[in-house]
Amino acid sequence: MHNYIASYDTEIAKEFAVKKMREAAQRIANRINRPVKGGMELMLTKHPDYFSLQDIRPAAITTKLANRDADAYDFAAHANPGTTHRHYDRRKVKAADATE
Repeated sequence: MHNYIASYDTEIAKEFAVKKMREAAQRIANRINRPVKGGMELMLTKHPDYFSLQDIRPAAITTKLANRDADAYDFAAHANPGTTHRHYDRRKVKAADATE
């Protein structure tokens, strides 16, 4: 994700360089049993183009189901096709009853 967004956003590219240097220092410090204290606040997760794999999988499975691809259920890797429809089919609009 850093490489993708850093290819067009210079601030994220700078953040990525600092992150790599900090991780290298951490590896050296771990070898001598003196871990580096404190965390690093990342701007990447606040970037509007940031996404995670948890966003991609449901979208990909829904697209395969909508296109009626033969490998949709194999791609989802669930033994029961009902599980795939229950958890990953984003085409259905789920209605809820009003509570009072």
